[in-house]
Amino acid sequence: ANLPTQPELARFNLYNKRRVLGRAAYRAQVEAPPKDSKDRREAGLLMDGHWLLKQFEAFLGAEFPGVERAHVATLLLEALRTRDGVLSEQQTGRFGFLHKTFQEYFAAWHIVDSVSSAEQALGYVEKHIADSFWQETLVLAVAQMAGKMPTEVLTKMLEQGRVPWPRWPARCPPR
Repeated sequence: ANLPTQPELARFNLYNKRRVLGRAAYRAQVEAPPKDSKDRREAGLLMDGHWLLKQFEAFLGAEFPGVERAHVATLLLEALRTRDGVLSEQQTGRFGFLHKTFQEYFAAWHIVDSVSSAEQALGYVEKHIADSFWQETLVLAVAQMAGKMPTEVLTKMLEQGRVPWPRWPARCPPR
């Protein structure tokens, strides 16, 4: 479906789309049910459409004061679903990323965008490191921080013995 270009979305370049999706992905993971929930495997992967629009509206209010938040949030959700294809309506009124890896990637970028020091980065790591649900997100976040703080975060994590190492070696033996 080819949608006409919406002038309200002109400011939503790749950078801003990544930021709005990062906020939603991170919040979805934070608000997922507790570890002992039966729904843990699906936790945070499906987002209620109204909840998602509220996340977009909060981002718009903070980043683009003066825009008609509800209207632009609706246009943005539709564009991310139909044009960009990163979100899909997986059940009526419930949206998700096309794959969990996309959600982890965007949540990781949210963490990277939110920190300006190794101490702040460690705060995120400490908050989520014990939860295996966050493992890949933390690995991606720390890897993406390389441009911001090349060795500080990893050094501090190693000093504290807090490196979120994925289970990949067990799944993918070295060549």
